[in-house]
Amino acid sequence: MNNSGTTLWRTTTILTSAQKQAFMAQYARVAQVSEAQVVANVQRYMPFLLLRALAWCARLLVDYEHKPIQNPEIYAKCQQYLQPEFLTQLFKKNGID
Repeated sequence: MNNSGTTLWRTTTILTSAQKQAFMAQYARVAQVSEAQVVANVQRYMPFLLLRALAWCARLLVDYEHKPIQNPEIYAKCQQYLQPEFLTQLFKKNGID
């Protein structure tokens, strides 16, 4: 299983490392900051983003235990995100042990 995070939310798009690097390089140019700073900022932010997204998914699954499923697509995506295999790869990829 290959996963890269939020690009999977509404699509099956998985950015390659080269695509991510190109995006951050372009962002750095537009923002007029160093690419190293952009990369460092993303690395610092990612654990918090992941925690927020996973907590949101967990809460949705708990809520749907007590009410009808409003959006089956999002319900399935949250179930996918909370699978141990998915979580293990996601954390490892983002330097979270």
